[in-house]
Amino acid sequence: MSKAELEALLAHEKFVYQRMDLPHGLATRGEDRSATARAILPERMDGRAVLDVGCCYGFFLYEAQKRGATRLVGLEKNPERLRHARLLRDVYGATLELGDDDFQTVCEREAFDDVLLLNVLHHLKEPVAALRTLARAARKRLIVEFPTPADPKFARGLLPGVAAALTRLPIIGVSSLAENDQTFLFSKAALERVLTEHEPLFAKITFLPSPKKEKGRLIAICEK
Repeated sequence: MSKAELEALLAHEKFVYQRMDLPHGLATRGEDRSATARAILPERMDGRAVLDVGCCYGFFLYEAQKRGATRLVGLEKNPERLRHARLLRDVYGATLELGDDDFQTVCEREAFDDVLLLNVLHHLKEPVAALRTLARAARKRLIVEFPTPADPKFARGLLPGVAAALTRLPIIGVSSLAENDQTFLFSKAALERVLTEHEPLFAKITFLPSPKKEKGRLIAICEK
């Protein structure tokens, strides 16, 4: 697309969730997730298959492709985000597989080297079952970015200091859907117990602070 065509597309469409660099020095509006990509993706991913559940515009799939990944599957349930992801795929001329399929169905059909679940866990009504399903579909790694009990939406209803104490315990917090778009939140210890103790799904889990602008979030890099 020409620069004028891209500028017209950006003016017409409201890309607001992920910053995506485009030709001619242009970019979509949205949060820059490049720091997260550097934290969770190895420098070389030659020949790997990657599944991104809740992929939004597909930012992390493109980052994996730059590092050599060859099978790139993105699932997005939000119709507008999926439409935007497909528009951007046309701009890039990319070969990403994008759809709104249920991740459980996809994971029953095949496995992937790397499975990403970034800022999705707290929207699920059966998060533990989802973690187990995705863990079994991950040949090498499952990467989860998730809010903890220190998340401001959850912590604002607690007494001062309580949220910080809860993050150190194996606690799953229950959010109010009437007040927030969140269901359950996990402490670091709770997530680790589910994935390594209740079932030995991973040999090692490394936790990192999330670079995302929202506070109280962690990244779990779970390795087989």
